[in-house]
Amino acid sequence: MKYVFYCPIVLRRFFDISPQELINEYIEDWDNDEISKTADFEKIVRQDIDSLNDRIQSISNIPGKMNFQTEIFGNNLWLKVKVQTESSIIDDSIRDKMADVIADDLMDFRFHADGKDTISVEFASFEAYNQTNCAAPYYEVNQLLTEYEAITRFYSSLDIYTSPDFQCDQTGGFPTSLCVCWEKGKAWLAPNDFMITDLPDGQVKDILDACAEYGIRNCEDAEDFNNLLRGLGEDAFQTAYLPNEDEDEGMVM
Repeated sequence: MKYVFYCPIVLRRFFDISPQELINEYIEDWDNDEISKTADFEKIVRQDIDSLNDRIQSISNIPGKMNFQTEIFGNNLWLKVKVQTESSIIDDSIRDKMADVIADDLMDFRFHADGKDTISVEFASFEAYNQTNCAAPYYEVNQLLTEYEAITRFYSSLDIYTSPDFQCDQTGGFPTSLCVCWEKGKAWLAPNDFMITDLPDGQVKDILDACAEYGIRNCEDAEDFNNLLRGLGEDAFQTAYLPNEDEDEGMVM
């Protein structure tokens, strides 16, 4: 099973001090600014991610394979950790283990010299990150998210196209939509929010699990979108078909 864990990244510039000198200072008292989202910012973060990728190889007690990426949601940059585990691993145990790894084994200050200044890369553990300064206000502290949960939550702040409801075997005939974030090129299934509230908890879980099982699909344009609909069945294709640009122009004429 695949899980995704997100951790915020904060970069700061400390003025007129070298990395070696900063190690011996109380850094909270030193003059510094948080670095804005610039090309240098991205470059520094990615260098640190590469370092983490090397370091992870020496940690032997992680229950699964891991890899790292950075991802931007709104004005916040996050460390994205993907974990592949056996299906027998209990969700709570992998979540707790990953929290320990993030807090104790990986996340620390990393200093980079930049002329006369020093840049620090801080990976804040979720335990120290509360809901008031988190990118997603509905975030639950110290939670390890599945890939489906992560995308449906964090992508909700972006521009999402949601198709009309259709019926498909994937969700047992329950009214379902195909959602797509064109900016990210990703698509996923979502049940009808209004109708699902009337169902028993067990049935709700089954439907959400079915959407999660469908997973996250690549979707760059209307052709990809319609191919996904075609795979979901006749009702999905007929109900939610998305005209491409040429078809739209023909309709206008």
